[in-house]
Amino acid sequence: MRNFFFIGLLCCSPALYALGDSYSAENCSFNAGDISAPVTLTCSNLDPDIQKSLNEFLKKAQETQVESRRSQKQLNDTLELKDSRIEQLRKEAEEWINRYNSLSKELESLRRENPDYAEILTKAEAFLKQGKFSEVAALLEPLKTKGDEKTQQNAKVHFILGQAYRLDNKPVQALPEYEAAYHQDFKNIEYGLEYAELLQKQNEYKKAQRLYEGLLDELKQLSESEQQEKQETLLAVMGNLALIYAETQKREEAEKLYQEALKIVGELAQTNSHSQVFIPEVTRLLNNAASLVASDPAQREEAEKIYQYLLYIDEKLAQTNPQVFLPDVATSLNNLANLVAKDPARREEAEQDYRKALKIRRELAQTNPQVFLPEVATSLNNLSGLIASDPARREEAEQGYREALKIYRDLAQTNPQVFLPEVATSLCNLALLYIKSDE
Repeated sequence: MRNFFFIGLLCCSPALYALGDSYSAENCSFNAGDISAPVTLTCSNLDPDIQKSLNEFLKKAQETQVESRRSQKQLNDTLELKDSRIEQLRKEAEEWINRYNSLSKELESLRRENPDYAEILTKAEAFLKQGKFSEVAALLEPLKTKGDEKTQQNAKVHFILGQAYRLDNKPVQALPEYEAAYHQDFKNIEYGLEYAELLQKQNEYKKAQRLYEGLLDELKQLSESEQQEKQETLLAVMGNLALIYAETQKREEAEKLYQEALKIVGELAQTNSHSQVFIPEVTRLLNNAASLVASDPAQREEAEKIYQYLLYIDEKLAQTNPQVFLPDVATSLNNLANLVAKDPARREEAEQDYRKALKIRRELAQTNPQVFLPEVATSLNNLSGLIASDPARREEAEQGYREALKIYRDLAQTNPQVFLPEVATSLCNLALLYIKSDE
């Protein structure tokens, strides 16, 4: 594996950097406001009612992030995965918009196939456009076939119900609908993928793993032309399954899957065939692969090459759309610095990357403090932790820690559940610095 990743990345180089125009998150911008308020999005291509529903979903997603903070921190410590809050929210928004578009198409398709249900489904489509997902589900529930009858139409109804519940942020209700859809139409891999992804989000890793493994077998048995049509699905299945393997201490299996996935990425980039739609999936794969490799000291050189390539992609994309991709540049710089800083001989290089990330985040925070001030504090803590090892620079480190502490204290006044733990961490950083100064 040690040499494979970089070879795969070299294969990707000709095409990937030019793929930003198709990333739908470009139509959305994060809103500035009170730093304690939930982050919201404004998307130029969404109707006002749908925009409102998306932001309600994101608000609940941010509340969920609070609840999962401790378990996520444990995962980050294991894999050195440093995903920024902004990146997590953008992923949530991208998935939500895609799911909404999918549901709209599925409803239209079901209406055309079933003229007898035209009135009900027309009402459902109207409710969908108003963002009234509970009403959509209520209209569709009676359309489910009773008993064990397995038909593609019944599977579609279950799947549409699952999508409606997901948009309404009701994953518990969505799970049995996805399960029923897939079990009634095993040939529909998209049904299985949605079901597996939700199981994974609900931390039901064993069920999700079995499902992903089955989906991967099905995809590999397709003809070459069919596989070409399912490349994005194949990458998603491989990436998600590899992440489960990594989270459940199955490192070798995870590495093997990342190898296969990055080989596909390289082939796509060489042919430039549909590759522009895969940028979110590609960057996610690269980040997760780098995180896994970086956790092995013997493979840090390969991890560094992956992070450097990610930085290269992000910088290219940021040239044409800085609002969307500058946060990714800062995250890649931060990840690269975290890795390089482990080599005492390269701390100056790590410091430069930390400072670049901090500069970007400060500039972003000027116009959007609610999103980026926490990222500024993270960069300050990282930079201060690095320079604190130099006795001559401990005063400088103290200033950085104190600035981070002030940011977290201000944030904690109105959002203590999220930011009080960060206040405690910052206080500990200062205490350790003072102890070192007294030695």
